[in-house]
Amino acid sequence: MNSYEKVLARICLEHGWAGRSQIADAVRARLTDAAAQASSLAAFLVARGVLTAEQADVLQAEAGEVTRSGRYADTREDDAGIGRL
Repeated sequence: MNSYEKVLARICLEHGWAGRSQIADAVRARLTDAAAQASSLAAFLVARGVLTAEQADVLQAEAGEVTRSGRYADTREDDAGIGRL
């Protein structure tokens, strides 16, 4: 799971749309299914009947807001690079 999917899973838990075990089971199943690995976690949860398509859309929008890179994040990345030097 990448950071976007971790945020998406967390938001899903906060909304109460899925339980930890449902998300964990979906993540494990997706890892073992070669065809499913290409799909997003949200799409996979919809395919398994855990989420509705509308819930998946909301989750993706909210996770996108949390994980998007903005000017502040870019500046922090520059600061970290200078600090490593």
